[in-house]
Amino acid sequence: MTQAIAIAFSPPISPEDRARADMYALLSRLFYGAPDEALLRAIATAGNVNAEGESDGLACTWQELATAAALAEVDDVTHEYESIFVGVGKADITLYSTFYLTGITHNGHGAEKHLVTLRHDLANLGLGRQHSVHEPEDHLSALCDVMRFLIIGDGETPSAGLDRQQAFFRAHIARWFAGFADAIEAHERTNFYRHVGRFLRALFELENESFAID
Repeated sequence: MTQAIAIAFSPPISPEDRARADMYALLSRLFYGAPDEALLRAIATAGNVNAEGESDGLACTWQELATAAALAEVDDVTHEYESIFVGVGKADITLYSTFYLTGITHNGHGAEKHLVTLRHDLANLGLGRQHSVHEPEDHLSALCDVMRFLIIGDGETPSAGLDRQQAFFRAHIARWFAGFADAIEAHERTNFYRHVGRFLRALFELENESFAID
């Protein structure tokens, strides 16, 4: 007798969700380190974002980012990233959510409390920092990568429902991204990353609105 084997089927990922995941993945990469030549050219030639109505702002900021990428020089963008987000000593603009939520980066009771909550939420999602990764979990790149994972999953884990995506976004991104985007906009030496910050703001504002509707 042939033994029946249960096969778990994951629902297909819609084009809209795949596009969302790709945008989160791009932001994760751009804020983890400066883009190389290949990434700049990929952004410049990727085409338009298909958006209508309330998401027109996303399409406009994407087009502006693509234009900036087409004109950018790798050395200039690398210097911009390192001087603003890395710096010598304290960075001009920090990439860690605890600063925007508590005013402190990883030192102090408020910051530690936020990190504990974040680590607890990640553990409930079956996620955690790899031993080879030294950045704390509240780095913007890590948070964007979590959202990408929740939207499309991976080879072993299916995508999460909108309720779990919404819960993570509201708890760990929605409350501070505007302050981060404001800091990029106000910084006198942002050039390429000014456009990245505007795209980030447009995407996250659209996510906020979409979650509110759902």
